[in-house]
Amino acid sequence: YKLHLKEAAALLGVSEMTIRRDLNGHNGPVVLLGGYIVLEPRSATHYLLSDQKTRLVEEKRRAARHAAALLEAHQMAFFDCGTTTPWIIDAIDNALPFTGVCYSLNTFLALQEKPQCRAILCGGEFHASNAIFKPLSLQDTLSHLCPDIAFYSAAGIDCAQGATCYNLEELPVKHWAM
Repeated sequence: YKLHLKEAAALLGVSEMTIRRDLNGHNGPVVLLGGYIVLEPRSATHYLLSDQKTRLVEEKRRAARHAAALLEAHQMAFFDCGTTTPWIIDAIDNALPFTGVCYSLNTFLALQEKPQCRAILCGGEFHASNAIFKPLSLQDTLSHLCPDIAFYSAAGIDCAQGATCYNLEELPVKHWAM
């Protein structure tokens, strides 16, 4: 994503010089590069759960309702980390009995609110940025379970590379659940 300096000035009703001065005076998530305002490359690669909770909420809710409809009674479901996953859990009918397996704190907190859910939190080393527990060994709880269905989160979808992920420490658990 990029926005030309002139267009930004017109949108904000200020001069181009004001925008240049403001961008040069602060370390923020955007920078001026070749006359365009762009995401600062170093900040674009970091994912913080707290930053993502308020982004695209209605889109996440809509997708979550469709995903939740796939879960059937008495299934064991793997729930990934991320900010969309709690919306999926929220959309599951409270009367539906199921087992939810997860490895992230926010997902576990959503699962434990479901009265008919048997919630299983896989432990390990805690990573605060995305609130996951990275297993110290995949021979732990994960190797003894076989989910019927899995709900994965992704940073985005690339036509050539497939689903993308911000944090590499999530990958071993995602691969296990596949």
